[in-house]
Amino acid sequence: MAVVTEYLCQLIAKQVEDRQLVVWYDPEKAYPDAAASLSLPNTTVVRYDGSFFKLRHQIDHLMNGEQPPRLVVYVPLDRADTHSALIELDEAGVVMQPGQQPPNRNTRLAVVARNALKPVLGEENAAEVEKQAESGKLTLADLNKLAEQGIGSTAVISLVYGTSSPQEVALAFLSGDRLDAEVEKKSARNELRGLLAAFDIDLPEKSALPDLRDRLARHVLMTDLVAGLAGAVPAKLASVPVAETPVGVDHCTRLARTWRNDREARDSYVAAAQRVER
Repeated sequence: MAVVTEYLCQLIAKQVEDRQLVVWYDPEKAYPDAAASLSLPNTTVVRYDGSFFKLRHQIDHLMNGEQPPRLVVYVPLDRADTHSALIELDEAGVVMQPGQQPPNRNTRLAVVARNALKPVLGEENAAEVEKQAESGKLTLADLNKLAEQGIGSTAVISLVYGTSSPQEVALAFLSGDRLDAEVEKKSARNELRGLLAAFDIDLPEKSALPDLRDRLARHVLMTDLVAGLAGAVPAKLASVPVAETPVGVDHCTRLARTWRNDREARDSYVAAAQRVER
């Protein structure tokens, strides 16, 4: 089972062991897939699907004993929106929901993600992922994928491009706008800017992605040209902004070489080179 989902299931399982009956409210609707696949030993899992009458009919036969049954009831609603339809269950067992106390009954996705990912990503990176989950950028499926990849501060970009390597992300970005919509959808423009800083370039914060692409292409190609001239730079090119640090120059020259030698990206290289030349 995926890391974050498994951590969540362990939280629920612990409450079942301690209190038997768990009513799990999910107003964020973050966990429908996890609830659908939840399976605990000797425990009935019931999911609300639009009718409290139907739900009560499903569990009435379990509620006749002196002790609460081993039962998990998943309700993808805010507790207040149920108008106390499950008050008897709430009182007989425990409630798990976002913000619930004690902390081991708090199912807010961002909090679950942070606690589940700390052993995988470390405290700092897990805290960054928590912020991204809190802002709605990451789903449970996204978080499970991050755990598999072991990626931290470039979490969203790694989901969009399938990698957190600056070279690979930059090549994909320069090659075309195929993933621009996904970058915007996940509000990852600033994260992309931060990753591209590896090329010793400070991209404007407010610029649209096509402008960032043009600026990066000019920077990479000019750095590659100036580095190839090995100090014999014409006066007209002396003032052109290029990477200045050895690491930045190396990143740019390697990217330029890969870009022009990549068969799938070659056309975009030619087009960019012609624009920069003009």
